[in-house]
Amino acid sequence: MMMSDIIQRFRDENPEIDQNVIPDATLMSWLLIGDQEVCMDQRLITIENVSFASVAGQNQYSLTALNTLFFDINESYGGGLVYYNSSQYKRVYPVTKAWMDNNYSQWRTAQNGTPRWYYRQNNYIVVYPTPDTTIINFEVDLVLLSNPFTQLNQVPYNALPYLAPFHYALVLYLQWRAKLKIGKDEEGKSAYALYQTYLAWMRRTIQGGRQGPIEFRPQGLPSIGYQR
Repeated sequence: MMMSDIIQRFRDENPEIDQNVIPDATLMSWLLIGDQEVCMDQRLITIENVSFASVAGQNQYSLTALNTLFFDINESYGGGLVYYNSSQYKRVYPVTKAWMDNNYSQWRTAQNGTPRWYYRQNNYIVVYPTPDTTIINFEVDLVLLSNPFTQLNQVPYNALPYLAPFHYALVLYLQWRAKLKIGKDEEGKSAYALYQTYLAWMRRTIQGGRQGPIEFRPQGLPSIGYQR
């Protein structure tokens, strides 16, 4: 559905909320936000294997420099960060800065080496150990913000065809916002619950097509890192 179709569907299902009650311009402004929120909540817009050069002695890299619409690192479904050292790709495991401090208290001043861990700090990715000259480049999977959804002839979710079945989420989003706007608080709560139920169904449906093999690990082994 285009934006105009979403608005018409909303009008058809809520005939009491016509142009005189809430004009199309207001609905369009809500849809700009709704499209972004659904895409962020469901992590709909992703790209894989975004390459960036490794710089010996540099442990911090800007993710918005890779893509201005960067939202998050996509660790789902086996994604994340890998390095390449001219012979193989190896996974770098996600941790937190606190984890680094607790497990490698001298990590800030450690010698360069082969990266094993990383954490995200705002729009930066920080790796440890700091890469040496053997590391050529990194590849990372990203979750992106959606393109601005502002025109009546635009299709939501960056117009990705496989997401077409989920456009109805934005009809429910409008219904929730509109019911609260006109003071129907109870109906607004019900509309919000329906919207959240729909998002949960989206998540299950979309993830069902992305899941890979499940790895079983004997009890007692670390969840990340080398296990030898």
